[in-house]
Amino acid sequence: MSTDELSIAFTTTGQAVGALHIPNGAAASDQIWYTTWSAASAWSQFAAINASSIFARSGPSISAGNATSRKLFEGASNAWLEEQWYLFGAAFMLAAAFTLQWNEHIRIDIVSNHLPARLRNAPVLFGHVFMLLPFSALMLWESWPNMMESYSIGEMSSNYGGLIIWPAKAFIVAGFALLFVQGISELIK
Repeated sequence: MSTDELSIAFTTTGQAVGALHIPNGAAASDQIWYTTWSAASAWSQFAAINASSIFARSGPSISAGNATSRKLFEGASNAWLEEQWYLFGAAFMLAAAFTLQWNEHIRIDIVSNHLPARLRNAPVLFGHVFMLLPFSALMLWESWPNMMESYSIGEMSSNYGGLIIWPAKAFIVAGFALLFVQGISELIK
């Protein structure tokens, strides 16, 4: 980082959850805009990744408990099987935006490696503006009413002993909302 930039780091419990670099010459209103978006993105990502971690860790425990009860006591529950799927889906939906934030997503750099240095960000910018943000917005637009309808009618799984469905649909909405906010944050960077 050069000396003409202001660096703001968002930390909790000693771990950085986000960083923002603002050019020194940026207007005060621009600094507030950048800081607000990055702070919202950083804190929402921090909460999501902690929840995702808990979900990912509890899934195997539920799986082991269900298998044990099925083998030892000859009793199992569809609710436990569905809970595993809910936790698995929630972990990945909530971790998607965090993965984008830390630039750990899969990227094929065949094209950008052959571009001049000043044009290397062009494919990323194009992908965020014309693919990531519109797709995230479309998924939010389509999944929100579906989740709300499921909640309002108390939709249940068709499996015997199954769970209510709206929490799984809510994680789809939350995951794409976080991805949309992170996409905007990436554009600001």
